[in-house]
This record gives sequence, C-alpha cells and structure tokens, in this order.
Amino acid sequence: MRQGAAGALAMAALAAAILAGCGGGGAPAVTNPTDGASPAFLVASADTALAAGEPEGARRLLARALQLAPESAFVHVGFGRYYTAIRRYKDAKEALGRAAALDPSGPEPRYWLGRAYQQAGDLASAADAFSAALRLDPITRRPPPRSAPSSVPDTRRQAFRATTRSFATIRP
Repeated sequence: MRQGAAGALAMAALAAAILAGCGGGGAPAVTNPTDGASPAFLVASADTALAAGEPEGARRLLARALQLAPESAFVHVGFGRYYTAIRRYKDAKEALGRAAALDPSGPEPRYWLGRAYQQAGDLASAADAFSAALRLDPITRRPPPRSAPSSVPDTRRQAFRATTRSFATIRP
C-alpha cells in the first residue's frame, strides 16, 4: 500500500514538473497539437470532432490530413463521411467517388457512398452502392461452405436406428 502511494506521488511530481515547463530542457513548445500527426490520426480526430458537434474543427483536421496525403482513399472517405454528416451530399458523393477511384478494390468508399445516397433519399443508388461494397468485401466474397457429404444423413439415420433398437431391447 505504501509503495502505491509513493508511486502516485512520484507521478504527480513528474506531471507538475512537466506542466511547469521543467520537462527536460530544450524541447520546443508545441504550437499546433496536430503537428507531426498522421493522416489516420487526423481523420479519427475529425470523426471525434464531428461527433462532438464541431464541424468546423473536423473540416480543419481533414484539410490538414488531405495536405499530408492527397492520394489517400482513407482521407477522402473521411471527407465523404464529414460531408454526409453535414448534409452536403453532392460533395460527399464527389469525395467518395474519388476515394473509390483511388482504391478500386476497397469496399469502404462504396459503403459510405451508399450511406450518402441513403441519407439523401436516393434508395436505388444506395442499394447499388451497398451491393458493390458487398461484392468487394473480403468477408462476403468467401465461397459458401461446401455441403456436407451425402453419407452424413445416412450416418445419422443409422445412429438413430441403433439408438431406438437399444431402447427397444431394454424392457423392464
């Protein structure tokens, strides 16, 4: 118990030193928290900002991600989700179309395109996009399981017959 309290006190002292600016000397101050962030982190942060009701913050994060990775389908999908959330469906379709062109074998751009069409009320186009996503999804592309060999039903029948015979022979 005493070691736990000492560890907590040491962590509190370290945190206080870092907050006071004594965290090791010559490290430059961080002026922008997204400096050095990966595009994936920026897109995830944009999703979080959007969920928190901050669409302008989400837009800035996505713009930064696009600067870092202009040919990333993932970033364009992030923009598509953003535009769908703020009901700019034409822009969403454009961003998701670009993502689909960058990642022709990926199901995610087509799925989100289906969501954009669905929310815009174009259910026929949504169904087409969802179908395309399912055709490309590696999980749904798996071949169906092979049917059981034809001997299985016979084996079950034989087991049933053997069981019923054994019950028939046991009489009180």
